[in-house]
Amino acid sequence: MSFAQPVFSTLRVSSHKKASLSSSKEVILDADSEARRRYILVRNPEEAKRDALKREKIVKEVERRLEELKQLDGQPQRKAACALRSHSVYGRCIRPTKTGKLMLDKAKIRTEAQFDGKFFVSTSCFGLSAEDVVFGYKQLSETERVFRDMKHLIDIRPVRHRLPDRIKAHVLLCWLGMLLILVAEQETDHRCTMAI
Repeated sequence: MSFAQPVFSTLRVSSHKKASLSSSKEVILDADSEARRRYILVRNPEEAKRDALKREKIVKEVERRLEELKQLDGQPQRKAACALRSHSVYGRCIRPTKTGKLMLDKAKIRTEAQFDGKFFVSTSCFGLSAEDVVFGYKQLSETERVFRDMKHLIDIRPVRHRLPDRIKAHVLLCWLGMLLILVAEQETDHRCTMAI
């Protein structure tokens, strides 16, 4: 496995709503191989701020729950401690001591803080710039929403045609209808929610 030299760059990632300044680091693995992969690590400062605020709220809630645990004794305390440790969000911030008491895991919180606002994109496409790859990834959720809407909002099914040309025409008309909805949404900044 060979590593190509990392490339550092600043990205201007924009959508039709707003633009955000991001920085990226790019690495290519197995540069001489057919199975080479391109990995892009992107850091978004706005997302980093949101992640830090979210983690701060979680830590405050964990501290509050740990204080409540100190006031309980016996079986209720053990049940509450088990519930807190097994909680999908709060349990990640807690570690048991040697005596079995629960405490805040500050080392893990510091480790998680290093990943604030960062996401990782992998691609085998080398013809696109890092900005285009990241923009395409960000458009993924919009594309998934469009396909979901095509299934449910436009009611592409049932297709009551038997001839292949008519089936293709039906799907094409549904696709054109979805395209018309998307253009109208972009022009008016309003999302369509009613079924057609």
